[in-house]
Amino acid sequence: MSNEKEPDWEQVFKIFIEATAKMRRGSLKYGEYDPATCTRDLLTEAQDEILDAINYLAMHYLKLEEMRNRAP
Repeated sequence: MSNEKEPDWEQVFKIFIEATAKMRRGSLKYGEYDPATCTRDLLTEAQDEILDAINYLAMHYLKLEEMRNRAP
């Protein structure tokens, strides 16, 4: 028997729903994705997005640290 806690599946599904909604918004804004004609460098774009996410998380961490330091 494992001591691991079951994931909060409702939260997991919310993430997938948010990702799907974002994909739909992108399709409406930029058009449907067609792999046969796509010339984008998707790996480079993904790398850029991941680096952005790392920066946002680092800034959020610094913000939390600042809030902790200012707390009475």
